[in-house]
Amino acid sequence: NNFTVAIEGGAGIEYDVKQEVYRAAPRCIALTLAIIFVLLGSFFRSLVVPLRSIICLVLTQGFSFGLFCLTYQDEIFSWTRMASAIGMSNASHELSWLAPVLAFSVIVGLSTDYDIFLVDRVLENSVAGKEHVDSIVGGFCDSASTISVAGGIMAISLGGLMFGSSSPALQEWAFLLCCAVLFDITVGRAIRVVLLRYTGQYSWWPRKLPLPEDQPDTCSEEEVDGGAADGDEDVDAPTLSMRPGKGFV
Repeated sequence: NNFTVAIEGGAGIEYDVKQEVYRAAPRCIALTLAIIFVLLGSFFRSLVVPLRSIICLVLTQGFSFGLFCLTYQDEIFSWTRMASAIGMSNASHELSWLAPVLAFSVIVGLSTDYDIFLVDRVLENSVAGKEHVDSIVGGFCDSASTISVAGGIMAISLGGLMFGSSSPALQEWAFLLCCAVLFDITVGRAIRVVLLRYTGQYSWWPRKLPLPEDQPDTCSEEEVDGGAADGDEDVDAPTLSMRPGKGFV
C-alpha cells in the first residue's frame, strides 16, 4: 500500500521552489551574519561592536517575525477594524512563504544602518577623549534626529504598501518591515545604548581608545590672550640711551 504522490503544473513548481529556498535559508542566514561580523569588525577594528550589532539584529528579527505570526496566524488583532485592511481575512491562517524570506535581508540592511549611525557617533566622541557615558549620550543625541526621521519615513512608506496593496504576500512583507523599523528605532536603539553602557571600557575591544586624562590640555583663546597680557607686564620696556657721537642706542 505504498503510494508515491507527485505534484505537477504550477503548484508543483511552487512547491519545489519553496522547499529549495527553505533548504538554503539556514546557510544564507549564517553567511549573512558572518559577513556583517567581518565587515563591522574591520571597520570599527573591534570584536565587541559586531557582536553587539548581531545581538540587536537578532532581537529585531525575532520581534518582527513573532508579531507577524501572532497577527496573521493566531489573529490576535482580529477584533480590530483593521484586520481585513492588512490581509488578516485569510480563513486558512496560512502565511506567505515568500514574505519572511524577502523581509530578512531588508531588515538586516536597515537595522545595520541604524546601528552604524549610532555607534559611529559614539566612537567619534570616544576618540575625542570624552568620558564613556558622555560619549554615549552625545552619540545618541547627535544621531537621534537622523535615525528617527529615516525610520519614520520608512514606516510610513511601508504602511502605505501594507494598507494599500491587495496582495497578501506584499501586505505581510510590508508588515514585517514596518514592525522591524519601528522596533529598531525605539526599543532597539534603547537596547544598543544599554549594551554600550554596560560593556564599559570593553565596548571597543580589542581597539584601544585614548583615555580622557591622556588628552592634552588646551587653553581657550581668552586664556591665551589673558596670559599674553599678563606676561607683557613682566617684560621690561626697552629704554633709549644717548651716547656722545653715536646717537640713540
